Amino acid sequence: MELTPVADTTLAEVAPGNNFGAADFFNSGAAGNRRRNRALLRFDLTPLPKDAVLQSAELVLDLVRQPEDGLEASTFELHRALVPWGEGAGVPDPLHPGRGAPAQPAEATWIHRFAGTTQTWSVPGGAVGVDFAAAASAEISIIGLNDAPYAIPGTPQLLADLQLWRAQPDANFGWFWLSTAEEVPYTARSFGAREGFSPPLLRLTYSVPEPAPLSLLALGLAALAWRRSR
Repeated sequence: MELTPVADTTLAEVAPGNNFGAADFFNSGAAGNRRRNRALLRFDLTPLPKDAVLQSAELVLDLVRQPEDGLEASTFELHRALVPWGEGAGVPDPLHPGRGAPAQPAEATWIHRFAGTTQTWSVPGGAVGVDFAAAASAEISIIGLNDAPYAIPGTPQLLADLQLWRAQPDANFGWFWLSTAEEVPYTARSFGAREGFSPPLLRLTYSVPEPAPLSLLALGLAALAWRRSR
């Protein structure tokens, strides 16, 4: 089964009051000006059969833009989000795509989980252990466009995230997508968002248990009940 996100967006330090919810990309990593970007994405797992047993998972992200100068490789990580956020509908100006658009109420920004409310991130951009889990759920080294798309292999922790969200859908706030070298300029990358032509794909494999066969005793009791009812 392949799932695309139901929400994805960028938190941009360079434009702390802006939103990227309807952009066809999301950014993560540090730009040449050392300003950080962090991405958010969330998948709905309800299409899975209720009795499905997850066996493996893989997240595929397409790299659609990289720095023109000073390209720096970086490891990127998924961290489970611990609080809700609003995707929004911001469409960046094509001349300044890295700045998003002024946020409307309830849209995620660098400062707010929901703009126009008191629901901010615990620190701008989100804080480890408060807004997102300290442990990474999965990671991959991102170099450049020539190696795209990137398939992030499922780990026991990533599968644990999915199992948690299946058991507790109200706790499904998705993942933060972070560079581990945010202090290094030119680690920023743009990835295809759900609104674009190459959205993220969460590939899941699972099995569905076969119904347990009726025992001979159960079959005999059913036949006896049927005869008595006639």
